[in-house]
Amino acid sequence: MSRSQALAAVRGFAAGAVFAVLGTIFHQSIVSGVPFGLAMVLLSLFVYGLSIRANKAESWTFALAVSALVFVFAQDLGQDKLIPASTLGYVWAYGAIATALLVAMFPRLK
Repeated sequence: MSRSQALAAVRGFAAGAVFAVLGTIFHQSIVSGVPFGLAMVLLSLFVYGLSIRANKAESWTFALAVSALVFVFAQDLGQDKLIPASTLGYVWAYGAIATALLVAMFPRLK
């Protein structure tokens, strides 16, 4: 792995960690009965994933970091879960993982 690929992987992991943490915090925000937070975090995850697809190492590291951290946040490790077992929680957990992985593995069209 070259130096530029390693730096891209570090950037991808850092961005994935930021998206996973902020998405876990804000996915339950509701404005006038509409799950505004969930829509915004999934949309921003999708758009950022598309923007980094040119660099395969960064794209895959981002997708795997989001997936791993969202999975860990959903676990009951002896205390409260960070992602509750509710409709919004399920949509965030499964939606974030699916969105990140599907964007990373979708073929690059020219």
